[in-house]
Amino acid sequence: MTERRLPENLTRHFRLLTLLATLAVVYIHGTTARHDPALLPGSLVIRVQGYFAHDLFHAALPIFFVISAYLLFAVPSRAIWPRLARLVSPYLLWSGLWLLVAAVAGRLDDTLDAVAF
Repeated sequence: MTERRLPENLTRHFRLLTLLATLAVVYIHGTTARHDPALLPGSLVIRVQGYFAHDLFHAALPIFFVISAYLLFAVPSRAIWPRLARLVSPYLLWSGLWLLVAAVAGRLDDTLDAVAF
């Protein structure tokens, strides 16, 4: 059975979207500005940074999920479970490592409170 490939123009678009989303995530993590007018009242720079970091660029994560979901299901494959495991295992590994570090540091309750819905 020959494997179906995505059209080249769609691949280019996904690569561009991934690059832009990656840059948005780097900006979010790199800026220290909060979208809080009380931080520096009247500061246009803080307001603009806050707008980009905490409003506009938060579309980056859903972009990653949409691209991943599309690529997971657009190209049919007989072995979907290995592909899902490859996507989910780094998340589970990182989450477990983070919870272990929080437990060792004595901050597990704070960490669990922060992620509680």
